[in-house]
Amino acid sequence: METDVDVGNMENLPLQTRDVGIKWPDHMDHNYSFSFGNKPMDCGTQTDPTPSVSAKNLNNKDLIFYTALCADSFWLLLLRLGLLFTDLGKRFGVRKTTASEIFTFWRPILARFMREKVIVWLPRDTLNRIRPKTFNKNYPKATCIIDCTEVFVQRPKNLRKRSQTYSIYKHNNTCKLLYCLVPNGYVMFVSKLFGGRASDNFITKNSGFVHHLIPGDEILADLGFTIKDILPPGVSLALPAFTRGRKELSDHEVTSTRRLANVRIHIERAIRRLKGFKILCHVISGMLQSVEIVSICAGLCNLQPLLIRNSTE
Repeated sequence: METDVDVGNMENLPLQTRDVGIKWPDHMDHNYSFSFGNKPMDCGTQTDPTPSVSAKNLNNKDLIFYTALCADSFWLLLLRLGLLFTDLGKRFGVRKTTASEIFTFWRPILARFMREKVIVWLPRDTLNRIRPKTFNKNYPKATCIIDCTEVFVQRPKNLRKRSQTYSIYKHNNTCKLLYCLVPNGYVMFVSKLFGGRASDNFITKNSGFVHHLIPGDEILADLGFTIKDILPPGVSLALPAFTRGRKELSDHEVTSTRRLANVRIHIERAIRRLKGFKILCHVISGMLQSVEIVSICAGLCNLQPLLIRNSTE
């Protein structure tokens, strides 16, 4: 039935409403609110819950990936992955405070053990026996390779300490240390920590490194280590060539610099292995705690396979 509508009087007509029926399908294709076991899923996600990771059901391959050593250890997971105490407590079935107490109690003990039993200066006959073949041609007397590296630390409240630890290179507050390894990659000296502002020469002079050197030793270092004046008599220092105002290096200097770079690259590999312990990539609170953590990580590096293998190099 059609009705006439006065188009000119539309504003005065009452508003008419009508309910519209909506029929929802019986089966839903999503699983927004489906439950898995006794725990319902969070609304708004379509992914299955992530399985819990426990330190008790890892095979040897997983242990090497998570800890760098084939061992199931609270300490290895903490250092290698840089986990929080809450995460460690979940993995090992203990409280967070218990995990923190274990870390605080064993940290100085492990650090002292690493410095006394694992990170040791090797005698001359041992160095000659384990030196890789790649060093025999150009550096047959090479004793060690040295370089400095930095770790992030919490910004001190004291303004003077804050200035001493600020690193222009890292643009952050850091602590700097001298890292020394033999030609096959074994770490035999780790200095105490200095402020990130300290130079390589200052750290080398005040770390006690030169006290281990004897006549006949040869040190491979980078450009910043102009330390020839503080070395004992009879100790040689191999550095890359400097231009010092010249436009270019001579052919002999270019060749010698390339030969040095080919063997000095192993110190960078060793530092990368050290920084593989992710706890060193975080900001560490306290100088003493940083020293102990670095010592433990360096000692664990010595327990890993050789960095340079004689049969393949």
